[in-house]
Amino acid sequence: MSPKLLDPRPYFADLADPRRETRNKLHSLHDILMIVLCAVLSGIEDWVGMETFGKEKEAWLRTFLTLANGIPSHDTLSDVIGRLNPDTFAEAFQAWATAALAGLSGEQVCVDGKTLRGSRDGATPGVHLISAFASR
Repeated sequence: MSPKLLDPRPYFADLADPRRETRNKLHSLHDILMIVLCAVLSGIEDWVGMETFGKEKEAWLRTFLTLANGIPSHDTLSDVIGRLNPDTFAEAFQAWATAALAGLSGEQVCVDGKTLRGSRDGATPGVHLISAFASR
């Protein structure tokens, strides 16, 4: 059984929601972040898979999330995460990961990266994917 990770919610609590306040804003940023984080930690790698994960695990997710309007669509997950300030998100994620995985301090981390083919659009650079694994 894997060790229990530190609760990430306090680390992401201060992230600014990039969406405008409208009546169409149905899902909280907190719910979206936690669905995506749980899905990614479970090995899900695409937005449709994250939506499916959310629907399959909805009863469990409701034990710690509000989910007032159910599980967000894959388009909503992608759009909201894509609009987050990457520097602010990286700081919050790094703070959580450092606290949650303190036992890996000083361990070698293997990093692998690639750029998605066809993701570059004019002056917009391509989408880069990076994976990191603790060698232990």
